[in-house]
Amino acid sequence: MIEAKRTHQPFQTGAKNGKEPLPPSESERKYREMLDSIDDGYYEVDLTGRFTFFNDILPRLTGYAAEELRGANYRILMDDANAAQVFQAFHEVYRTGAPARLFEWKIMTKSRTPLQVQTSIFLIRDQKGNPIGFRGLTRDITEKKIAEERLRQSEEKFRTIVENLNDVIYTLDAQSRFTYVSPSVERVIGYGVNELIGQPFSRFVPAEGIPTLHDWFEKALIDGTKTTELRVLTRDGRILDMRTSVRPLRDKGDAAAGLGGLLTDITEYKLLHEELRALAVTDPMTGLYNRRGFTTLAEQHMRSSSRTRMKMLLFFCDLDYMKIINDALGHLEGDRAIMDVASILKKTFREADIIARIGGDEFAILSLNTADISPEYLLKRLQHQFDRHNAEANRSYQLHISIGWAAFDPEDPRTLDDLMTRADTAMYEQKKVKRL
Repeated sequence: MIEAKRTHQPFQTGAKNGKEPLPPSESERKYREMLDSIDDGYYEVDLTGRFTFFNDILPRLTGYAAEELRGANYRILMDDANAAQVFQAFHEVYRTGAPARLFEWKIMTKSRTPLQVQTSIFLIRDQKGNPIGFRGLTRDITEKKIAEERLRQSEEKFRTIVENLNDVIYTLDAQSRFTYVSPSVERVIGYGVNELIGQPFSRFVPAEGIPTLHDWFEKALIDGTKTTELRVLTRDGRILDMRTSVRPLRDKGDAAAGLGGLLTDITEYKLLHEELRALAVTDPMTGLYNRRGFTTLAEQHMRSSSRTRMKMLLFFCDLDYMKIINDALGHLEGDRAIMDVASILKKTFREADIIARIGGDEFAILSLNTADISPEYLLKRLQHQFDRHNAEANRSYQLHISIGWAAFDPEDPRTLDDLMTRADTAMYEQKKVKRL
């Protein structure tokens, strides 16, 4: 950035030749309301980095009063290291004219609380094309960054979560027709701005989602700010998962005249979220649930048993002679033995049953709807599968497990910990008998 010869003063109609200032135009008023309806902070700075305009979100985000921010340099929000980084970003936009999208940096609020923010930077030019400042959106992503870091630490496979969200600012009239759409809409869904103006939002939503969309818009007009997720059709026939947040736009009589909001593509985020959610409750070696997944699902079924009256059987099993396999044949063969046991359990129990690897060579199974199934029947099926595996697998060893079980009766409910303890005790009693 360089020192500006004049300061950009957006949205102001200053007095000229001693005349009274003109009132804000309708387009200015609607633009202000639209900016205040979004969840992100909107800012404009001159070429020296001084704030010349911002929406209501930015003071709330930074903790500074509007009077303190207006005319202040962006450097009050950061230390020297971050200030240098931000300066380089602004300078690059000034030098090339190309906007910076999803630029991340750190700020300090007035109370010195650190925040991680995501910012876009666009160059502002005057009518002659001369650069006079910058503008963009700033979003607090601190909590998201903390969540991403926790996921990175717990799941090495997904070290980096990349979200490439393209935001679309829009306004609708009372009939949910587009009255304004930001140019980014073409990049997101393939339609140009002129193709959307005057068209109903529902034209770009799959048929099954239209009734819900209409109900949601009506409630937003009446009740105020609303956020929801919906599916949107692109020009090339794809369906995107989107999140939108809107607020009513009011006329001079304070009546709701339409809606203004922000549309964000969350398709990749939702796909990644589903993968991470599966990874968080799944054992990567066997594909079975891990201890967390088993506990979560088992407790859900036990809580609902008062309504479903479902009887269940919990089995706890341990692979015998695992140390001998590891010591004699190596850990790769030990891993293969673990995976063989997982395969046998899947063949024995039903798809609806909850099967988990809860430790190195320990497994747990919660068999559902067992009112007409005895534990002896399931144990017999399990032994048959082990016998078949040992006869056909062509291994240099045979697989054997010790197993204990406990019954869950909704008429006399017990906690999951209690059932696990009972099954574990029974399993170790069987293991002791084998050693005699």
